[in-house]
Amino acid sequence: HDDAAKSLQALPPDATPLGPPRTGAPTPSRAPSVVVPAAATVVGVTDPLSLPAASSPAAHPPPPLTPPNGGLRMVPPREHPAPTGLLPGERMAAAPISALQLGGAGDGTAAGTRCAGRLFVTSFRMVWEASSTAAAAAAASPGDDPPLSWPLVSLPLYSIDRFTKYHQTARSNGRGGSEPPPPPAADPEIEVEVYPKYGALPALRVLVAAAAFGRFSAVVRESRAPGFDRLFAATHAAALARAGERGGAFCDYPPGTSPEAEFHRQGLNNPLSNWRVTALNREYGLCATYPRLLAVPRAVTDEALSRAAAFRSGRRLPVLCWKDAFGVASICRCSQPLVGVANKRSADDEALLRAIGETNPIGDTLHILDCRPKLNAEVNQVKGKGYEHASNYAATRLTFMNIENIHAMRSSLKAFLAVLKKQAAAGETSMPELEKSGWLEHLRMVLRAALHAARLLEHDRASVVVHCSDGWDRTSQVTALAQLALDPTFRTRRGFETLVAKEWLSFGHQFAKRCGTIAPLERGAQSSEEQSSPVFLQYVDCVHQLCEQFPSAFEFNSLYLAELLHHLTSCLHGTLLGNCERQRADLPPTLPLWPALSEPRFVNQSYAPGAHTTLHIDPGAVRPWTAYYCRGAERIKMEQLPLLETRCSQLADETERLRRRL
Repeated sequence: HDDAAKSLQALPPDATPLGPPRTGAPTPSRAPSVVVPAAATVVGVTDPLSLPAASSPAAHPPPPLTPPNGGLRMVPPREHPAPTGLLPGERMAAAPISALQLGGAGDGTAAGTRCAGRLFVTSFRMVWEASSTAAAAAAASPGDDPPLSWPLVSLPLYSIDRFTKYHQTARSNGRGGSEPPPPPAADPEIEVEVYPKYGALPALRVLVAAAAFGRFSAVVRESRAPGFDRLFAATHAAALARAGERGGAFCDYPPGTSPEAEFHRQGLNNPLSNWRVTALNREYGLCATYPRLLAVPRAVTDEALSRAAAFRSGRRLPVLCWKDAFGVASICRCSQPLVGVANKRSADDEALLRAIGETNPIGDTLHILDCRPKLNAEVNQVKGKGYEHASNYAATRLTFMNIENIHAMRSSLKAFLAVLKKQAAAGETSMPELEKSGWLEHLRMVLRAALHAARLLEHDRASVVVHCSDGWDRTSQVTALAQLALDPTFRTRRGFETLVAKEWLSFGHQFAKRCGTIAPLERGAQSSEEQSSPVFLQYVDCVHQLCEQFPSAFEFNSLYLAELLHHLTSCLHGTLLGNCERQRADLPPTLPLWPALSEPRFVNQSYAPGAHTTLHIDPGAVRPWTAYYCRGAERIKMEQLPLLETRCSQLADETERLRRRL
């Protein structure tokens, strides 16, 4: 804080407030120029826009006047505006630049309004803050519609998706004609829209000097350098530890849970169980992207497991991820076999699948669910990989679930967000246009695959093996959703976090590659546009669909899911960094994510434990989650449901306070 204070004292004086335009004054029209993509000049950057109050340590409370959604924060007027409440370890990265906020973006401001302020960049986030005069005017503004909603917009650096720049052109003169564009200036102004990751609407629109913004964006780009050596999450945790508050250590699982505890809950410690837990991968030598502890059939030796791993892509051999604690049906996961056009075989791989089938004496068929379309699997076979042929794997049945690959999902989300943006500007909603993007149909395909797996286990008492190509994208979606439908434990907050830790973190979903965040400096670990894809976002969207279909089945609400997605790219915690458990094991100490999601406002007040044993998913009931995708600068747009959830949480807190008082 001393260093931050010195930096703030050295900042130039506040810019003169420009205020809103005069009544009747024409506003500049604009013509789009270059959109800066994530991989180009300003970006590789991703940046949701607000730092949650929950992330601030108790000893460093946020400033007063926190808005109801816990997102953007109002600051008291002062002479030298700067990001308020700097976190321990956070430092200023560059001098601020003047930036005139333009209303009508997704930050809650009314169209046509303007507000003077400045842009800052720290080692953690990018901040626009209103000038002291404008902030005072906003605080004193009468009525329910002040000139700007909150005079602070905060965006974690890795959550910025892109900057879109516009040059000023001719202005309307208010009489049906136009005025010529302003004369060339030594440093012309440009309009910049800042888009959050996975957002249809900009979080911020500002008018800035072109050269100044070029220097500013270069600092933003530099602050997002790859590797763990400049990791803010570690700097933040170290600063807290020095202050004697709290530190952090690597652990994918939420407090009070562990892989061993989950194995025990599923009955694997029973000496009569057909499964055993092996530490063969304790040094990640068997499979670099699998967890240390693996559950495998008791009849298969560790030596046979090592040989079987060689026949699977990335050595991701079939292992257990869930077993019915009161039965014998199970879900296993793996990657595709290395069959190739020569139709190669592996006696150890075939024996492993046979042993998995024999752990279930009730079912006579082991169902293999290949999440891909069959055509994609056949293309992979030409590349030396492929799928299981029934003639080689006895007592199995192969089903293709027709979920498209990461590239189709990325393109589909882009089209979906473009339609939402267009409809938001027009103030209308057209489901046929949204359907054309394909995003909603992709959600349905994922839910259908999970429903198929759940039905096989519940109705047929059969066991299933799920895989896609590499076994860390579509496989995680289907196995996690199937378990959510079958096991009520995973519908509690603690259980859901355990499910994410187990199926996504421990089994090696590539968070850094898919979300464009931080990974160690090792070959193939860094993100690129080609490897990015909204796989985890799609999973959370599917969970939201289930919460909508079964309002009393989940202990958490949509605010919780939105907060989880915020931290997917905030990089404030170490939990979702890197691409696998092995990489996170090498992280310096960081704060875990899960305690930040334990606030009372994330509790679903309609939750009824035991009301639903199994969720019978209806894929046809999928609806667009506009409260999240059209959130702008907030965590989630305060539509009817989020507002109701927030109010219910407040009433529950008040009830508990009064009960204690009585």
